[in-house]
Amino acid sequence: MQEKFSRHAKLVFTIAGQEAQRLAHDHIGPEHILLGLVREGSGVGSYALHDLGIDPRSVRKEVQTLTGKGSEDSVGGVLHQTPEAKAVVERAVEEARHHNEHVVGTEHILLALMHNPNGLPAKVLTNLGVSLDRVRQEIHEVFAE
Repeated sequence: MQEKFSRHAKLVFTIAGQEAQRLAHDHIGPEHILLGLVREGSGVGSYALHDLGIDPRSVRKEVQTLTGKGSEDSVGGVLHQTPEAKAVVERAVEEARHHNEHVVGTEHILLALMHNPNGLPAKVLTNLGVSLDRVRQEIHEVFAE
């Protein structure tokens, strides 16, 4: 079964590629997906992050602190997803199925990013003062609205 991604979810991945290029990284990782999610601005996942006080500038700064800035020489080629990023996509599909949804939304992407408590997105949000449990709670609150 081919899973469908909402237009907001598709935009997250487009922005993730832009963020990887902006940071001069030669790949798209979960950290770039988090940046795409917080920058997307209108999906449930983005609203949840915004409600928690998370903004693109602070996420970008934290990602750059944890990963560094890449070499300008690496910009311009085709960016491939890391295995961790591919796992986030697969997990987002699982999250949608778990919630009996036929379309993968930004909320499923955010839940997938929070699935690995040792992953870079979880570290970024924790460093910004937001617990993984609080993120999950906020997603459920936004769903209820």
